[in-house]
Amino acid sequence: MSDRTERGQAALKAVPHESWAELDLPEDRPDPVTSLLSADKGRLEELIPIRHYRMLADAFTLYRGSASVMAEDLSKTPVTGIEAQLCGDAHVSNFGLYAAPDRSLVFDVNDFDETTVGPWEWDLRRLCASVVLSGRTSGISAKKLTKAVKACSKTYRTTMVELSQMDNLSLWYSRAEASQIRNEVPKSGRKQFDKVTDKARNKTSQRAVKKLTEMSGGRTQIISKPPSIVPIRKYVAKNRKGVTKDSIHQNLEGLEKMFDDYKDSASSETHELLDQYQPIDFALKVVGVGSVGMRNFMILLAGVRDGDFLMLQLKQAVASSLAPELDQPAHDNEGQRVVQGQRLMQAASDPLLGWTSVQGRDFYMRQLWDMKGSIPLDKTTPDGLEIYAQLCAAILARSHARTADRIAVATYLKDGDGMDKALAKYSASYADVVDNDYAILEQARKDGKIQTEKG
Repeated sequence: MSDRTERGQAALKAVPHESWAELDLPEDRPDPVTSLLSADKGRLEELIPIRHYRMLADAFTLYRGSASVMAEDLSKTPVTGIEAQLCGDAHVSNFGLYAAPDRSLVFDVNDFDETTVGPWEWDLRRLCASVVLSGRTSGISAKKLTKAVKACSKTYRTTMVELSQMDNLSLWYSRAEASQIRNEVPKSGRKQFDKVTDKARNKTSQRAVKKLTEMSGGRTQIISKPPSIVPIRKYVAKNRKGVTKDSIHQNLEGLEKMFDDYKDSASSETHELLDQYQPIDFALKVVGVGSVGMRNFMILLAGVRDGDFLMLQLKQAVASSLAPELDQPAHDNEGQRVVQGQRLMQAASDPLLGWTSVQGRDFYMRQLWDMKGSIPLDKTTPDGLEIYAQLCAAILARSHARTADRIAVATYLKDGDGMDKALAKYSASYADVVDNDYAILEQARKDGKIQTEKG
């Protein structure tokens, strides 16, 4: 018996599968209003009401925007002591389509703002609870959701066992391409799947340039569409009227230095490509749910030929929401943490990924659109949700297997039907907690304690 197998067996003895059902939150758990307002610190003040508005669309969007809350709750759950590179926010909406460097369309985890090293169980618990919450918003019955979570858990387990038997190189090269996934989609759902993939293939950086820029005064510049898109020129003009200043918007000279630092973080061949571009415009862009209020920008780059443009996204990176609950060393640059975590977990990553810092704030860079696409979950059927949950679980297992002791994890998970049942119970219970948090926050909004603004 190998040391890795023994490690998995010891973990199973210490943390039986049935223990996954436990949800024992402390009586002094922070109330959701305090948690929401605490997470606003450091954000652009004028965007905070928009963040609240987006988060309070329903209980699932609240869940999506509050990874830090669940991280604290997860810290109270038993763990095996086996760690992996985590997504940190592995809910069903953080999986999707994007372009691999060879321009194949692949499906993978696609959000890494919270990535860090930690217990692999935390990602799996967050994924399964998200299945319940997303399904509830679609009106799917509790019985069907229990079935979907069990299928999700089982797929993670069986996939990890399969991966534990693969050689390292085969595992590293394995990926889920859209063409392969289509063959697994029931015939009734292929038309919708084709619609999603066709849309993704057309969502490129070039299309972003066409949609998000305009000609003015003989030059190409980013459009103004406040509050979601505010170019630097508009923001500076607005500040002159007395709005609170945020100096990062006004540091155009710093943009050049930031771009040079970013290029230095990229691979040598990517550096060579980027040397043929220079930044010509800069705009604040509101994105996501929990990210609203963080400094997120679009950067328009001009190439050496007329009409050759590239649109990049510069996104602020702060410490992972999981960091306060884990004993991990601090990172020199949080953008570097995000990029390196993404490269470790994804089968193929955007070659333009890189990191930089501006005036003491950390950022990472990527293409704004690179064939990104997502499966719509708001009107999914019970069978559709179950299939999608299984797909996400298989991807998550592969992502974890790249950095975890996959033989130990597989040993722990093998013959884990009891864990599937326990995890279904936990997920339903945790979804109830989120529903209750949402009800409290919704009342706080009605009482004027929380300000919201559509945007």
